[in-house]
Amino acid sequence: MAFRVVLLGENKAEIERIGASLRPEFEVSCLCLAGQAFEAMRTSQADLLILSDDPRDMSALTCLQVLRQTQDFSVTPVMMLSSQRGEERLLQAFDLGIEDY
Repeated sequence: MAFRVVLLGENKAEIERIGASLRPEFEVSCLCLAGQAFEAMRTSQADLLILSDDPRDMSALTCLQVLRQTQDFSVTPVMMLSSQRGEERLLQAFDLGIEDY
């Protein structure tokens, strides 16, 4: 069974490009809405969420907060790819339980 990755971000072309670099080694779903990503994670039993900047329907940090408060995803590994480099944002992301930034 392939390792399942959900890739979530605002820019569809960017996340598709990242997704293409992960295939065929991984089964990848590329989405722009957090709600869709949560549903995809639930149905595919995703092994990893890669969060690329803010999705279209909520901030990345809010997305992480919702994810960690949802029992199904409380321990799902999250990697965050971001062009935002502020120390406060970085600390908030790690406080919310991301594995890598």
